[in-house]
Amino acid sequence: MLYQLSYVGGIGQCRRVLGFGGGRFGWVGPWVGMVPKRLDGLDCVVLEECPRAYVATSPWARLVGLAWLDDLPADCGLLIPWCGSVHTFGMRFALDVAFLGPDGRTLRLDRAVPARRVLRCRGAVAVLERRAR
Repeated sequence: MLYQLSYVGGIGQCRRVLGFGGGRFGWVGPWVGMVPKRLDGLDCVVLEECPRAYVATSPWARLVGLAWLDDLPADCGLLIPWCGSVHTFGMRFALDVAFLGPDGRTLRLDRAVPARRVLRCRGAVAVLERRAR
């Protein structure tokens, strides 16, 4: 599975949220609906395999992540930039964790990771967490 970073143009006012390896993200949110309230305040980007990836840039958002949430819509995820390791302490559902390289391509994909685990990937510059499919 490929998580290629893409730039979204023409949807409202776009701005560069962050970039690495020449990749760009477009701001298209925050969306409303079934998204947990904790994620509503975060910037949202569109990735090829994840239409709503919320970007965790604050220390609190990076630390807490998706922990203690009861559910997450299938099209949502959490993108943690400048990160090469994550934990699943406090998770109430299994995660698919994609470690992204400098060019935005997936270096490693761990599926259905249960709670109370620590994952690392050498060379990763970002991590995308999604509910396990």
